[in-house]
Amino acid sequence: GSDEISEQDVIYKQENITYLKKIVKFCKENNIKLVAVTSPKTADYMKQFPSYSDNMKIFEDIFNQNNVFYTDINRTDKISEYDNSCFMDIGHLNGKGAEIYSNHLSEIILSECIG
Repeated sequence: GSDEISEQDVIYKQENITYLKKIVKFCKENNIKLVAVTSPKTADYMKQFPSYSDNMKIFEDIFNQNNVFYTDINRTDKISEYDNSCFMDIGHLNGKGAEIYSNHLSEIILSECIG
């Protein structure tokens, strides 16, 4: 995988938003508890996209409007636990990173979604 990502890659198309809303609606109609997460990204990834938080707010708003639990570890203090040794490329975790993230997710799900 290339570490080159264009700003266009993180601008969300209306079609993506439409399908996300359909997934949320389907889960609601079928009594499925949806839990939404955004996985960690490298510091280099985040530096390339100063509009990241604004873009992710689109998702956050959809989830909030529909009472869907959502967490983005990139916007928490937990992101400091992920250095470059946790990633196989600019946007994907390797085994070490996946293990750390799995532990974070289990803590979040147990405390926020089940507890």
